[in-house]
Amino acid sequence: MSGNKAALKAAKAAIDAEKWDEAIVQAQIVLASDSQNYFAKLFLGRAFDKQGKVDDAAKAYQSATKIKPNDTQAWQGLCGLFEAQGSKMVDEYRDAALHLATIYAETDDKDRCQTVIDKLTSFTKEHGTRAQQKRTLEVLLPSSPVYDCLEGRILRPALTYTRIAEITEAEEKERINKEIGERRTRLGARIGQVTTDVKREVLSSSPLEGLYQNIIDWSNDDEARREYEEKLLQRVYDTLVVLSDDKKAAKREQVKKLAHDMVIIKHPFALAWDLDIEWKDAETMEEYDVGVLREYIDFFPGKGLSKILKGFLDCELSPFPAKQKQGTEDENDEPPLTSEDRLLLMTDGFDDSKRSTLAHRLMGDYYLSLEEFETAVDTTRKGLRVLATESHQSGLTFQNSLDALNSTLATSLVHYQTPKNHPEAKSLFDAILQRKPNFTPALIGVGLVLEEQEEYLQAVDFLSRALDRDPSNIRIGTEAAWCKSLGGDPARGLEELERYLPQIKTEDPRSRDLRAQTLYRIGMCLWELAPTKAARKDRNGAYARFLSSVRTNVNFAPAYTSLGIYYADYGRDKKRARQCFQKAFELSASETEAAERLARAFADQGEWDIVEVIAQRVVDTGKVRPAPGSKKKGISWPFSALGVVQMNKQEYSKSIVSFLSALRISPDDYNSYVGLGESYHDSGRYNSARRTFRYAENPDDDTPMKKPEETWFTKYMIANVDRELGDFDEAIEGYQRVLQERQGEFGVLTALLQTLVERAWRCIDTGFFGKAVQSATEAITIAATIARDRSNAFSLWKALGDACSVFSSVQSLIVEFPVDQVKELLLLDIDQEAYDLFAEFDSIGRAQLEELPTTVANFTPTTLHHCLETAVLAHKRAIHACSSDIHAQAVAWFNLGWTEYRAYSCVGSTKEQQSRRFQKSAVRRFKRAIELEAGNADFWNALGVVTSELNPKVAQHSFVRSLYLNERNVTAWTNLGTLYLLQ
Repeated sequence: MSGNKAALKAAKAAIDAEKWDEAIVQAQIVLASDSQNYFAKLFLGRAFDKQGKVDDAAKAYQSATKIKPNDTQAWQGLCGLFEAQGSKMVDEYRDAALHLATIYAETDDKDRCQTVIDKLTSFTKEHGTRAQQKRTLEVLLPSSPVYDCLEGRILRPALTYTRIAEITEAEEKERINKEIGERRTRLGARIGQVTTDVKREVLSSSPLEGLYQNIIDWSNDDEARREYEEKLLQRVYDTLVVLSDDKKAAKREQVKKLAHDMVIIKHPFALAWDLDIEWKDAETMEEYDVGVLREYIDFFPGKGLSKILKGFLDCELSPFPAKQKQGTEDENDEPPLTSEDRLLLMTDGFDDSKRSTLAHRLMGDYYLSLEEFETAVDTTRKGLRVLATESHQSGLTFQNSLDALNSTLATSLVHYQTPKNHPEAKSLFDAILQRKPNFTPALIGVGLVLEEQEEYLQAVDFLSRALDRDPSNIRIGTEAAWCKSLGGDPARGLEELERYLPQIKTEDPRSRDLRAQTLYRIGMCLWELAPTKAARKDRNGAYARFLSSVRTNVNFAPAYTSLGIYYADYGRDKKRARQCFQKAFELSASETEAAERLARAFADQGEWDIVEVIAQRVVDTGKVRPAPGSKKKGISWPFSALGVVQMNKQEYSKSIVSFLSALRISPDDYNSYVGLGESYHDSGRYNSARRTFRYAENPDDDTPMKKPEETWFTKYMIANVDRELGDFDEAIEGYQRVLQERQGEFGVLTALLQTLVERAWRCIDTGFFGKAVQSATEAITIAATIARDRSNAFSLWKALGDACSVFSSVQSLIVEFPVDQVKELLLLDIDQEAYDLFAEFDSIGRAQLEELPTTVANFTPTTLHHCLETAVLAHKRAIHACSSDIHAQAVAWFNLGWTEYRAYSCVGSTKEQQSRRFQKSAVRRFKRAIELEAGNADFWNALGVVTSELNPKVAQHSFVRSLYLNERNVTAWTNLGTLYLLQ
């Protein structure tokens, strides 16, 4: 023992002399014989510390603390050692300082204890991270072992908790931003999902809720307590939003309690009041506490929901009594809102409350009451999306709110774009009725849908059930009575409607509308009960009710329609009838009967633009197509009318769509089939046109077709299609059958004439020369028939000229040319001077006409010349016939030019001088045609052909010009190539 003491003294002396190696040797000598020697450990730690051997020093001091845990020297040594390391060993310093302070606290040495703690907090604040500062601040909390000793000497717990909370908030914000930044770059990452996942991880393990609660518990400052109560609610709600569904329940109850407590103490924190009001899943507005709603308005006057609530509580929809004024009138009391101001206020509020379910619910109901059905539909659809989002975030189902929104949506759909939206409305009502069989709005809605679908007995059942729950509702009662009338019992419907009529007052617009509707329906019942002409003409019967309906509500459209029918069919006053129909249609495009009568009247006058407007408005209402599964028949006439208008505008693709739409609604509409076939024909779809026309005439599926008395036009169009497809024989037979029904029909005769000529040329191309001559002869006979009534028809003389030209191509049968008949035609109803047109160039005029023989005995060059002369004269007559039509004149000059060029080709070298005269005359004819219509590629091509021999440069220019106008003209390209080869 004496040796250990000596060694300890030597170690102490070496430390005092700063001989650190010697001190270490002496301390180790002592520890070699006494490993638990406290002072040897101290001296060893001191020596290592001075040598900079931090780890060895710390190990020596820690060994000493284990020997004497309550002795301060070793702990002081550790504190000094760690403090000297700065930011490297902040956590070790905090632990050592806390142990040292605890020893002082146990001995009630408050001064030294406070010194240690103050030094620790200052050091950590300077050198520590946020997490280390937070751990150090925890030393000052009531849970710390030194708190009782230092209470009153250190920061109040509320302030300490506040600082810890601030540090934690900064840490979590930094962590969230860092994690989102890292994860969002991953493949397939979505920013929304990444943000939710990160927040869920951070917030679910966050200590902030406990810190906020401790601040609230320890704070003496009411403002600070309220501030952190708000932060706590916001924090708990934010955590609830990101939690998974299976973990929401407990957190949701915590949110409810915190929010409701704030409402109870009337603390004006918007989130608390919003949650307390929005999460109240009320079936009706009566379940809300009107006091809470009015306090919400007072606390948050600028919020959107407050404006909506203010307007709602002031309108007739509110189930709550008006707010009572206390005492005398205050100058600051607001005057009652007008309906316009209320709507503006609520609309302004709605723009600021897009995430409020209650705002959408109230606005939907208000728009519905104003009969703004489209806006109500849009508002409630948005409300359902907001409700779905809130339900997902909170975990609540909000079934009553969902039913209320769906009920408003379905009721709006019943009236919006009827009956297009009826299936959706009915499915929504049915879903509600499965849970709530006696839900009155759903019963009424289903009844109205069934009424529109003409399921009157079922409609009566639903409306009667609704009436049983609300016997005082006159509107339901009148609707049920009307359904009974429509269902085949007008007497009973009339009785019930007349019973309700005295109960309907006219104090407000809605009541006036209902009274006008009831009067109209009484009139319709009387109309059906007395179908005789005398009864319907009686001005004291249904007519009087219709008139009373209009006087009650001047904007009630159905009554105007009925009055129009009365005036048109029984009152013999077409002017008033038309005025009534126009008024009805102006008020409501759904008045299809009035619209149809107006459209027919304007169509008879040729006002097709107005017909289009009327038909399109009716189509846009959505009433023309019945809802799927409905017994109600659709309305096809608007589509048929649009088809006719579009055909007149040559918009054939649109007219085809319109006629097909009409036929889907009315498959037996003969006229729509004819219009569809004509559209196909005019758009070049001849095979489709042929199938359509033939189906209209003879349906292959036994569809009973509603044919008019006369169907000749369809047969005429079938013949036209056959002609376009080159089936000339069938076309000619078709025209002849039509002429048996419509003798002398100019259009049919003209089509037959042109078809005969076309068949003649086809026969020449195919080598049937005898048939070609026969067709040409028949054509001349038909031309004579036409000329007796319409001698000034351009198409007549054009076809006659072509028929005469046929004989010039079949010279072996030229003896069959009916020259006498042609001469007689050319002399019919005309001043013969007209034939002298350009006679100085082609030497064909009235002199040549007079020289024509009456018969042709055999073929001679002179006979051929007579045939060509008649063709030229016929085309000159065509020019004379179309003198008032510039476009037709251009075509007539073109036709004359080709005829003279044909004459040049036929005469050839037999009469070279005459031949050249025809050639030069043809050039003049084509130039005249180009002067009248310079943009016609065919005219330029013809000029190029005629001038190829006379002037190749002019011919080249003509072909190039033709190709400029139509670069896809195969004939022009071929002619230009031939010209180059010839040169």
